[in-house]
Amino acid sequence: MCLDGCKKCFLGGCRPFIALDKCHLKTKYVGQLLVVVGREPDDKYFSIAFVVVENECKKTWRWFLILLLVDIGDMPTNRWVFIFDQKKV
Repeated sequence: MCLDGCKKCFLGGCRPFIALDKCHLKTKYVGQLLVVVGREPDDKYFSIAFVVVENECKKTWRWFLILLLVDIGDMPTNRWVFIFDQKKV
């Protein structure tokens, strides 16, 4: 799910960094929550899109990222930097 307002704010004011993360869902909705966030100019995170999948694997990440790039625009003028499992030191 990529909400139009989040997409417009990300494209209009965030840095071209896209952070990827996931978490396990341990309630009655089992599976994995895949999340994509951007970074605002003041270094705060900004939600872009998320999806719930049965399991995390290359296939599900590829599917999710292809849909994301189609939605936000994968053009030669856009240079996205992807960060996975970023940890603060």
